[in-house]
Amino acid sequence: MAAAIWIVVYCAVWSTGQGFSTNFVMDGWQLVPYPILSRHPLSSVWYLHIQPPLWNLIIGGLGRWSPVSIAISLQLFSLALGALLAGTLASLLVRIDVPRRFAIAIALFATLNPPVLRLAFDAQYELFVAVGIAIVLWAVAAPPSTRPAYRFMIISVAGTVIAMTRSLYHPLWLLLLLTPVAWRARALVSRRVLAAMALVPLISIGGWMLKNEIIFHEATLSTWTGMNLQKAISPTFSRDKLLRLAAKGAISDVSVVGPFQAYANYGAAAPACSPVHRDPAVSVEQSTRPIVGFDGKAFFPANFNYECFIPVYEIAGDDAVYLATHYPRRWFTGRLWSARAWFGSGSINERSSSILLRGLDNLYGVARLDLPAPVVSSEGWQSRGFLVALEEDDASWLVVGCTVLLVGAGLHQVLRRVGRKRGGPRANVMIVAAFILTWTFAVGIAGELGEQARFRTMIDPFTIPLGIVAAASIVQSLRARRSGRTITSSAPMS
Repeated sequence: MAAAIWIVVYCAVWSTGQGFSTNFVMDGWQLVPYPILSRHPLSSVWYLHIQPPLWNLIIGGLGRWSPVSIAISLQLFSLALGALLAGTLASLLVRIDVPRRFAIAIALFATLNPPVLRLAFDAQYELFVAVGIAIVLWAVAAPPSTRPAYRFMIISVAGTVIAMTRSLYHPLWLLLLLTPVAWRARALVSRRVLAAMALVPLISIGGWMLKNEIIFHEATLSTWTGMNLQKAISPTFSRDKLLRLAAKGAISDVSVVGPFQAYANYGAAAPACSPVHRDPAVSVEQSTRPIVGFDGKAFFPANFNYECFIPVYEIAGDDAVYLATHYPRRWFTGRLWSARAWFGSGSINERSSSILLRGLDNLYGVARLDLPAPVVSSEGWQSRGFLVALEEDDASWLVVGCTVLLVGAGLHQVLRRVGRKRGGPRANVMIVAAFILTWTFAVGIAGELGEQARFRTMIDPFTIPLGIVAAASIVQSLRARRSGRTITSSAPMS
């Protein structure tokens, strides 16, 4: 029911003027240039080093083998993902004893939230990751009657898919997720199943990192981590300050040029380099097809998978470490800015041409409690470090509240486990969801400046529903205490 209603609303929004964007396909930093990727998807993905491979493989595969255009292919794929997300969340809520009608309503409220709904009109991978996380939580919430091997393997496979799609979910994240799951599973499944749970990520993630070590001498899922770290701090300095530091030899000219620029812009700042491999995925500096920028001028998007970018990424990482360790106050202020941006309502985003989506924007502005909040001054910073003007954006106090409630519920259940108190499926879900939320929040703030809204759209679909469930549980507990009764963590929400 939730999936069907979501599809109806999506189609209504599309029919009233909200188009599907393929901008990310044509100029997304995380992709091998689309003209190359769509012609040679397998070899292009084999030589991919900037990101985990799965989303490039999906884009390239659809571009090469789909019988319809890439825009139609991706829109249908996104439509299916959105419906799956809504249905999975509703099923998850039912599994933790939320009455069916409330489960459907809460799942739809979370997935029709315009920042989440817009994901299904774009070619980026946040919706795909959100579905993966929802499936993990759905499997965690499985009732005891479900075959243990079945649910534990789903967690392992879905977690591996997430890590192979988004570099924010580092292999360490997957290890921290699967270790307690495997510990719990050891008494319920055979050693063969435990071995399979371990082999899924070991072969896929470990094998991919080994491939990168052999080809590029970088045992990682993402070679541009250093430049990501530079992007998290260098914009907090003025250009003059960076020039003075570079003149002293404290940092390189890479930081003066700035993160994620066309390779030619780095000039002498980039070490002398010739690509070792001939595949166009790593041997060309830019896309072979021009696109039109916001200024109306045509340009060729940079190929950040160009092999000679790798030493530039390493230099950027060294600069980022220097700036963060010698100017910790600036680094900390940047993290405060990012934390404030995390809870932004998105109300300053470009308004949709769909009258229905504009109406949803207005309604959700009230439902999310979008209200002003204190700002972190960015005076003296480089404005190109931002994707939004923070000072103009409200904060979503509903998201703030749900975040606090979910983390608190997860911590409470962890403390109960330490005290050797049992918990049902709801307790398990709260622990795992709080861990995923905390990891996404901490890493998304520590290693990025300006893209926090994108990160949050991956976890809002479960943060808001589970925050509501946690709030309802608190209300029930207070009512039970007043009436002299007790209530368990797995009691249904009325």
